[in-house]
Amino acid sequence: MNDTLLFLFIINLFMVFLTGGLLAVIPYITSQSPLFGVRIPANQAKHPQVISLKRRFRMVISFASLVVAGLVVVQYMYVPQMSILTAIYAPLIIILMQFVVYIPSWKRALLIKAEHQWALSEKGSADMKLTMSRQTFSQLPWAWYIVSAVLAIVAIIVGLYLYPTLPDQIATHWGASMEADSWSEKSLMSVLAMPLFALGMAIFMMVSNMMTWRMKLQLNQEDPARSYAQHRIYRRYLSHVLGAITVLMTFMFLFFYGLALELWSPSKTLMYIAMGVPTVLMIVLPLGLSLKVGQAGNKINPDILEVDRASVGLIPQASSRPSVSRQDDRYWKLGMFYYNKEDPTLFVEDRFGTNGGFNYARPFAWVFVALIFLLTVGTVILTTFLYLNSNI
Repeated sequence: MNDTLLFLFIINLFMVFLTGGLLAVIPYITSQSPLFGVRIPANQAKHPQVISLKRRFRMVISFASLVVAGLVVVQYMYVPQMSILTAIYAPLIIILMQFVVYIPSWKRALLIKAEHQWALSEKGSADMKLTMSRQTFSQLPWAWYIVSAVLAIVAIIVGLYLYPTLPDQIATHWGASMEADSWSEKSLMSVLAMPLFALGMAIFMMVSNMMTWRMKLQLNQEDPARSYAQHRIYRRYLSHVLGAITVLMTFMFLFFYGLALELWSPSKTLMYIAMGVPTVLMIVLPLGLSLKVGQAGNKINPDILEVDRASVGLIPQASSRPSVSRQDDRYWKLGMFYYNKEDPTLFVEDRFGTNGGFNYARPFAWVFVALIFLLTVGTVILTTFLYLNSNI
């Protein structure tokens, strides 16, 4: 158990520094135009006040991460058995701190923009339907999902083939010590649960990738053709990262499935490696992509193709403006939450961060967020309750 707790302690420290480090560099990997959710001219990204605001955010988040890391060390020294709960709460604390630090930064960004009376100079505008043009699914990297689905289906076939020879009790869960700690009576459901879940997860990830692929864009109106080209390349990279994560998740499920079917009996070290390496890769791949290409590919220097110019549907500045614009700061509450009743879009790209978000003027967005919130809070509370009432 001591080795297990030490392993969890190391993982906890790694996650604290990784989470804190990622949050600290978000202002540097997001596009230059949004400054903490406030749209400013891209040519003002090097303004001394802008640089100072980003630096202060980075320093505060870094300091907060060090404080949390210190608390993790203290927890391990005095109550090491709580390391499992620390794995849940430590990253959540840093994320909460990030939000607390972000709000003053957003307010300061608004003041800086107003003080200098910065206005966006646009080369042109684009028709709403064309500006938010979405790439076709034919360009999605389907191979990742085909591989994941095939592996899951093969696992199902193997499970059915071995079913008559399996023991009456099937291991269904392994604890932090990498030892089976839960079993179920043999049945088709208990035997096939893991590969079916892996197959379902592959389908879920595929649908998520499709939603990301079809998410309407936020183009930089100062140079929309270049912005569209960056989005086009970025989404291809992102789709491959999401596909690779799907394969890694499938591998992890099927690794434990082999244990349940007693197809192999690896050492604890090998089990830690088999779980640790894919987990680290699932974190490093999207992080590396964000650091390399920035938010929505804003660091990419693309070749602008005719399809990019045609897709944004550039029209003269004097022409009528699109009826819906996501550039206006008034539609972004706290610079993070998009709320525009005139925009029928449900999914949009974030201004702060590297993910997508919702148009909170759409009722379904609130339903979805409420479900995710309840699921997350319920999982944390249930996990905490079960752990505190266990004999560990």
